Amino acid sequence: MAAFFGVIGLVAVIFGVILFIVGIFSKKIRKSHGAILAALGLVLFIISVSTDINAEQKEKEKLSSMTVTERIEYNIKKKLGEKTNFDKNRVVSIEEKNGYVQLVLNADEGTDKKGTVLGILADAKEVFPIVFKEIGVEKALVTFRLTFVDQYGKEKDDDAIRIVLTKPTNEKIEWRNFEEENFASVADSFYIHPGLND
Repeated sequence: MAAFFGVIGLVAVIFGVILFIVGIFSKKIRKSHGAILAALGLVLFIISVSTDINAEQKEKEKLSSMTVTERIEYNIKKKLGEKTNFDKNRVVSIEEKNGYVQLVLNADEGTDKKGTVLGILADAKEVFPIVFKEIGVEKALVTFRLTFVDQYGKEKDDDAIRIVLTKPTNEKIEWRNFEEENFASVADSFYIHPGLND
């Protein structure tokens, strides 16, 4: 909302200045109209900028008062969403003990097995930098769960993909350029459910 007011304010300043300049040369348009519009636009713009700064400050304060696991959960939900595409809660559980983070997430389901796997690996690429941003994290296990159907038609939630990275491995990865398909070869441990391997 603040960005909207900022844009409106900036447009009002521009039109106000134009009206003011035109008013100098034209007897039909008063200079005061342009000056008033410019002033109102400037006020809106300043309010929007200060609102953005206040929102950022409030978020920093909120994050600083959270525990490691709360910050990780908050940032994952912010990045991946609170729910999956099948309306399940994104974060199932998160634990941290002695620098070891164990995170269980419900995964989004793709249109086919390959799409599901690539989607999960893309989410993992977003999750690990969030986890290792926290001071003191030395190792992380991220498990993505899906609902599988057995040969009898029974549904069961199970681990679809599990990835373990240590801090030294994480530091080797340039996340911006990393290709998700390489998790299997660079991870300290990598598991994929047999039902996704076909």
